[in-house]
Amino acid sequence: MSKLILNVAILTMLFVSQADALVSDVTPHRGARQADPAIYKKILKRVSKRWDLDIYLLMGLIQTESRFDAGATSRTGAAGLGQFTGIGCKEVQRLAKIGRYAELFKNEPKILAGLKSFDKKSAYKPELNLEATGLYLHHLLRSYKQNKEAALTHYNAGGRMAKLVVKHGFAAAKAQKLLTFSQAKTYAPHVLEWRAKFKKGWSPKKSRR
Repeated sequence: MSKLILNVAILTMLFVSQADALVSDVTPHRGARQADPAIYKKILKRVSKRWDLDIYLLMGLIQTESRFDAGATSRTGAAGLGQFTGIGCKEVQRLAKIGRYAELFKNEPKILAGLKSFDKKSAYKPELNLEATGLYLHHLLRSYKQNKEAALTHYNAGGRMAKLVVKHGFAAAKAQKLLTFSQAKTYAPHVLEWRAKFKKGWSPKKSRR
């Protein structure tokens, strides 16, 4: 009987963990090839302006998730530049139907329609993926009152981990070993590190010199 209870508890924990990680794979994708972010310069500018985002933060997130490889697929099937899971795609669909967000696409009905029907197949379309990433990152930053570490933690590991960051602060939550997903301990700092690099002008071409 005790074994049965233990097995049920383990399965419950796994289910909650998967459901909580709304958008990206739990671990940043490492198998993607490095692509040049300059390819998406115009889209990145438009998306960051639309969602009032720091363009370098957005770039840092995409670099961490997929290395700007639009065809990247994680070992768990997360897709595209922002590495969307099936649950993440449904969350984008939900957000795109909210009035205050939909209003921003008055002159771009095709993009809005794409977000409302966003799925893992369309996640491989760079423009739509970046719009979805921008929408969700904006929503998280708004939800966590511009707390970047909390918003990024949620993007990678879900709301439960993000709430711990809000309650204790990222450094304390990490030091106290409250962030039980291993990548939750390094994801936000990694994104912010890439943000700083992009702000200083990093590019794949320069790194090879």
